[in-house]
Amino acid sequence: DAREVWRHDASGVTVTAVAVHHEPVPEAVAYRVDSPAGSVVISGDTRVCREVEDLSRGADLLVHEACRATAMRDAIAGTVFEKIFSYHADTVSLGASAERAGVPHLVLTHLIPSPADETEEQGFVDDVRAGGYGGRVTVGRDLMTFQVSNNV
Repeated sequence: DAREVWRHDASGVTVTAVAVHHEPVPEAVAYRVDSPAGSVVISGDTRVCREVEDLSRGADLLVHEACRATAMRDAIAGTVFEKIFSYHADTVSLGASAERAGVPHLVLTHLIPSPADETEEQGFVDDVRAGGYGGRVTVGRDLMTFQVSNNV
């Protein structure tokens, strides 16, 4: 279950954490940062799971790792990547989860495989849309920043 791990009463900021599923790597967690301005959930390394979906309900922004496992299923069959992909978040399933959680903006990060260009980035977006996600999707790049607001 999710639990508060940090609070700053003067600013109204709280951080909540929940264990996620990144087996065989133990002790993986996702975080939710709530502030008067808005809420952000950061998945950390995990497969798509109910814990992140539940933590994301009512959040303004979900930053989630993304792996194109469905799109690459045939190409990785029987290779070491098949096992690696099994404990990362499939983009199609992620789209469905983010839609169920009602998150208005999804940022994809820790991209597997790393896209070489905008066409390959679009593949991540297309996968998320195939999962049914109708909100804003951003394929994350290093040093991107985002501003959240409860007014938007």
